[in-house]
Amino acid sequence: MVRGQKETVFYTGDVSFGDQTILKGARFEDVKADVLIMETTRGNRAVPPGFTRAAETERLSQAIERVLKRKGCILMPTFAWGARRKSWRNSPC
Repeated sequence: MVRGQKETVFYTGDVSFGDQTILKGARFEDVKADVLIMETTRGNRAVPPGFTRAAETERLSQAIERVLKRKGCILMPTFAWGARRKSWRNSPC
């Protein structure tokens, strides 16, 4: 949060408003700002019907298994590591 003489700017990275395995959902009810700058994954699109973290974890695990079977390499961007680490806690990969 940056407070100027006339305006307040609130900047945040991509957040999840739903509770997750290791983090509570973001809450900004008490934030009072004139300008909001926020990164986003989905923009104004809703979570697809039937979407579950478990299904996405399984889909990712299957993709990794396919790569490993062909002796390929996997590059996981560091910004995604936190989200994936909690998914892989019980994964065989």
